[in-house]
Amino acid sequence: MGKTSLISAFTNTTLFNGENFTSTAGATTATLNVSRFDSVVFFASAGATGAAAFAATITCSVSPDGTNYTAYDGIEFPANTIASLVSLATSGTAVFSLRDLGGIHTVRMSLTMVNQIASSSVTLRYSARTRD
Repeated sequence: MGKTSLISAFTNTTLFNGENFTSTAGATTATLNVSRFDSVVFFASAGATGAAAFAATITCSVSPDGTNYTAYDGIEFPANTIASLVSLATSGTAVFSLRDLGGIHTVRMSLTMVNQIASSSVTLRYSARTRD
């Protein structure tokens, strides 16, 4: 009988890199093709400068075909809690994941910031695993 090998390949990059807006409100999106990933772990961080009421939210939409998106309410945090969004304040961080991505082709992350100043920023990185 032949030997079976599982090969895991990791990939990581940044979806939002120091994203900021100079107006009092703003939003942007980034997409990630997850069709070959088993799970994706995200790390979000807000810069150390910002107005007292600075707030950033990250929401997720998923698509089975890369075109039609629906809201995703299964963002998983390390404490085994599930939410529909990620909230960040000044100097805030969040680690969260998406798991069991079998029927999902593309994930769209949407970032919204309010009460920011020019030096407010949000970064969103991810690490994903592919198993062949």
